[in-house]
Amino acid sequence: MYVDQWGEIHPPPDPEKGKPPNPSQLGGTEETEVLGPTGMNQRLKRYGTGKARNREMAAFLAQQEPERSRNPYKRLSHDLYECCSWLALHHYPAADKLIVGRATTCKKHLLCPLCALFRGGKMVARYVERCAHLAPEHDFQLVTLTVKNGPDLFERYLHLKHSFKTLRTRGRDGYGVWANVSGAVWSTEFTHSAHGWHPHLHMVVATPKGTPPFRYGQGSPLSDAWLAVTGDSYIVHASPIGANGQPLLDGLSEVMKYALKFADLPLDQNLHAYNTLKGRRLLQASGCFFGLVLPDDAELTDDPLDGPFIEYLFNYTSRGYRMAGVPSTHTQRRTHGTQS
Repeated sequence: MYVDQWGEIHPPPDPEKGKPPNPSQLGGTEETEVLGPTGMNQRLKRYGTGKARNREMAAFLAQQEPERSRNPYKRLSHDLYECCSWLALHHYPAADKLIVGRATTCKKHLLCPLCALFRGGKMVARYVERCAHLAPEHDFQLVTLTVKNGPDLFERYLHLKHSFKTLRTRGRDGYGVWANVSGAVWSTEFTHSAHGWHPHLHMVVATPKGTPPFRYGQGSPLSDAWLAVTGDSYIVHASPIGANGQPLLDGLSEVMKYALKFADLPLDQNLHAYNTLKGRRLLQASGCFFGLVLPDDAELTDDPLDGPFIEYLFNYTSRGYRMAGVPSTHTQRRTHGTQS
């Protein structure tokens, strides 16, 4: 199933305040109007604003010079700078699909908004397919769990992680609000304010058909159970979502865009979060959703389609993405793995 993962996202309400901007709000670049398929210029605008933040981070890393040592971020800065400096969009006229066909990516999705966009889009596509398979026997809900702010990012992360593990363990053992959950996919997100770091979980939860949905609010079973495992937090949110269509896409996108939200932090805080959390599993799944998470080194371009396509090649400049050369026609035959 192909999912247009780059459409506008309208996340459902939750208790978090001050939501980070979507990709089209990341920064200002001059967009170039290109004569091409519908949606190409909007796509280039989102990619261009993401790339602008990418270049800001690359420059910030290049300026780091700790005392009595060489810059440890030199290679990382170079990788970010080169990431998607050029990219090829492939338009398949027969299917009217526009995909990212070729690009060199840094795969540092906690620092690079473009890699966060590509990775999140591929994850949404995977989980939409799994939800379609589970829909005849399951209902779905979007759930948010929060903990109190604190000055130590790693301590707050571990507190949230271990609390949720305790909640799931109790459900696995057959008691508590999590006992009827068939599976979940969740991401750990972070915001920062004058009160410190605020980690929270967004997740899509599958329960057997007919299971009463979670209720939230102080005094609700979900809130009381969360307070019991955290010892300090009771703010939660839960809302049913459909098994297909836009509500499901919105819910999954809210979970999968966790890495993109790092781009809302100041550059120094973004780098601190990256150094603290790199190698940590910030996107996880259990039960009926287990096994779909992309490895860190996965290719982030879209899977090709069959049939002829037109390739549009772009390179990034100070004025945004500009077309490089004349569009060319090719034919993709996935069965034989050849292009002509």
